[in-house]
Amino acid sequence: MTDYVNDSGVVYSLVPNTFLGVVTSYSVTITDPDGTVTDLGTLSSGNVLTKSGGTLSIVSVLGIGGGDYVIPPGITGTVTTVVSLLSNANVYVGGTATITTAVSALSGVTVNVDGGTATMGNNLLAGALSGSTVNLTNGGTFSNGAGLIALLNGSTINFGTGGGTFIANAGGTVLNLSSTTITGFDAAKDYISFENLSSTPASYSISSFLGSQTITVYDANKATIATVSVDGDNFATGNYSTSAAGPLTVSSDGKSLSIEAVGSVCFLAGTVLSTPTGDIAVEDVQVGDSLLTFKNGKPVAQQVIWVGSRKADVRAGLPLDEAGWPVRVRQGALADGVPSKDLLITPEHCLYLEGQFVPVRMLVNGATIAYDQTIRAYTYYHVETEQHAVIMADGALTESYLDTGNRRAFRQAGTVVRIPGLARNWADDAAAPLMTAREAVEPLHQSLALRAEKLRAAQSDVMTPVEEAVLTTDPDLHLVTESGAIINKARTQNGQAIFIVPPHVQTVRLVSHASRPVDTIGPFVDDRRMLGVLVGRMMLQDGNRADARILEPAAGTLINAGWHTAEAGQSARWTNGNALLSLGARKPGAFGMLMVEVLAGGPYRVQQAAAQDRAVS
Repeated sequence: MTDYVNDSGVVYSLVPNTFLGVVTSYSVTITDPDGTVTDLGTLSSGNVLTKSGGTLSIVSVLGIGGGDYVIPPGITGTVTTVVSLLSNANVYVGGTATITTAVSALSGVTVNVDGGTATMGNNLLAGALSGSTVNLTNGGTFSNGAGLIALLNGSTINFGTGGGTFIANAGGTVLNLSSTTITGFDAAKDYISFENLSSTPASYSISSFLGSQTITVYDANKATIATVSVDGDNFATGNYSTSAAGPLTVSSDGKSLSIEAVGSVCFLAGTVLSTPTGDIAVEDVQVGDSLLTFKNGKPVAQQVIWVGSRKADVRAGLPLDEAGWPVRVRQGALADGVPSKDLLITPEHCLYLEGQFVPVRMLVNGATIAYDQTIRAYTYYHVETEQHAVIMADGALTESYLDTGNRRAFRQAGTVVRIPGLARNWADDAAAPLMTAREAVEPLHQSLALRAEKLRAAQSDVMTPVEEAVLTTDPDLHLVTESGAIINKARTQNGQAIFIVPPHVQTVRLVSHASRPVDTIGPFVDDRRMLGVLVGRMMLQDGNRADARILEPAAGTLINAGWHTAEAGQSARWTNGNALLSLGARKPGAFGMLMVEVLAGGPYRVQQAAAQDRAVS
């Protein structure tokens, strides 16, 4: 038996069966990293590729192609067919496959990309995959390659266990995937990239219909350059600028757009890492090098098993911690001589302090630890050791890369070695606990802020004072109708805001100031929600009715309509400062009294409140 193992940890086990010393068939089983076993039974040797450069031909059986075909990990080959209509043809790709056909169609095939890579050939016509299915699991990657994007029309792409990557190459044309079904997408582990768009993305819209979301991308002239429908994650619907807040990420080349998880943990170029034989710049680290790691305070050498890099452009319209600005930890910010020079890392990167990892964004004080808003584009690097570890960067203790599911979003150069298949997690695989609780982080933040004050006094010529945010506690709660009319409070009574609603108004928005606790309280509060007011009961009394109807946000539309999920253990929920509320059937011709119980709100940053006022008006 021979085991073929890919970088995701998927194992293809092949047992050859011979006749007169000639291999005639293979018994094939596929074992996923989670232990799931797929037994393909006995396959003809012509259905299994065991040498790179070969071709698997899906042949005709009574005029209909079918059967199982396998390209194991480590093998590169081609899958082709001489029939257009296939039935029960299943291709399993653990290695690298180019899929093509002699008849310009592959209708009816199922391609299971289980940790491997499958790319379509360039001879396929529009709709060539109609009726076919691509299943992406355990980090599998599927791309239309240089072929027409329209070849995907009528096909289905499923994201499954372990995540996957779908790369749609528009080839400089309008990318229309509205007739391609995409299911199971989870931005925490899956990745979709639109590449080589016809022009630079400037804005996009997200709409929902029957459980599916349609993303439409526009250029600066409002021309549509990409359309795709995704079933899986629910992003907030609305219209977005590519330089402002939103769920999509614009890549550095300006001609591509990606749907992905945010929050990368990386070093910027120039960061110096400690090794057993001396220091090395992070951009020079290679797979197989050793880094100096620290366990229980003692130095231990660990081998580097993966190095990844990616380019980033700052999106200046977002909050500092979400825009992509790198964090500069100034020389001596943590202790005398620590770091030994300014350390540049991404906001989610952790420093090792008092036996725990703390994201550097939670330690920002604006002076010795601050977002560097002079760096608008940069390359950042991941360095993964055999086990997640405490390492030393520019003389400060920090972390090596922990793969929590975003490895495939990064480019790897040089030697490739097998890496663990399943995404890891902080609870089971981290070298130290991840600490984001306020009660633990706030004392660290205060200690470093006090140190910053002392350094500022000693270095007043190079460190400028930090301006404190101007706050207000007034939520300025009011209603906005469908027509845009503003309804101010009639009065406040027993914690309830009372509004008089004219007849025929069916829906209103609860509009107020809104801010993020991380901005109004401090970065040591790990709450980056935009919060308006905390709403308890809402009731509407129409005309002279004695009874008041209890109102609730429409089920399934909370996030899209401006409502956060209910607070733990209670029914109250926060608005985001602009929350939709349906009033239901109204009594004809009658004014209504809307009562909104406000349990909490504020403080609000005056700057954010002013910006929201402009957005509403």
